[in-house]
Amino acid sequence: MELVDNASGVRLSDVCVLRFRPLDESDVMDAVAAVFEGLIQLTRSTPGMLGDVIATMEALFESGLKSRVARETEVGLAGELLVLAEAVDIPALVDTWHTKAEGRFDFSSQGERLEVKTTTSSDRVHWFSSEQLAPIPGACTTFISTLLPLVESGSTIASVFAGMNALTLQERARVRSIIIDVAKEPPEILTSIVFDREAARRSLRHFTVQGVPTPVPVQGVGRMRWEAKIEAFPTPPAACRFSSTLGL
Repeated sequence: MELVDNASGVRLSDVCVLRFRPLDESDVMDAVAAVFEGLIQLTRSTPGMLGDVIATMEALFESGLKSRVARETEVGLAGELLVLAEAVDIPALVDTWHTKAEGRFDFSSQGERLEVKTTTSSDRVHWFSSEQLAPIPGACTTFISTLLPLVESGSTIASVFAGMNALTLQERARVRSIIIDVAKEPPEILTSIVFDREAARRSLRHFTVQGVPTPVPVQGVGRMRWEAKIEAFPTPPAACRFSSTLGL
């Protein structure tokens, strides 16, 4: 499909060109329908995002509707989305989710910082950085450890997102735009990581920085990044509002 000027016949510049191939697979057709439905919703609620989304859609269709997101990225995103979907106050948590993938923390608000660590291993071994553990005056910094058991048939980012029916149009558009920013693809095709949602939900642990084993820095060392096995889960104080938002 190409958009052209009726008078000159010249293809319009800066217009996304989507090339469709005849497909008989119903799941692929469902994904196409869901992608366009999401695009329409996003256009209605946040028109300013349309340019970035169209560029993403162009790359998506050029790839033949196949996800190209890195496994590590999809695992991390699945953990964050699971925390969102299982929260007792989903809208409040949606408002604090990072707008840029490179943010230091996954969720942040006035006086609050929250980082979600996700692993597909049975051991709670996660990567941490000295920047994340550095004290922030007046802020409560906490972490969530998530075990994401992989299975042959189960939940995916696509299915978790599809089930978040309690969100308003604007909230759903915000979640979609963040997923696109992180994965560079819409949630409907993020199905490579299949996990046991119930087991993952039961594995969620919310704890303070005191639960993170930390190496001792030596003189001249500025920043550090290390793997740590989490075995203790100090309870966040009541003043940490994320505790009531999460309900863990």
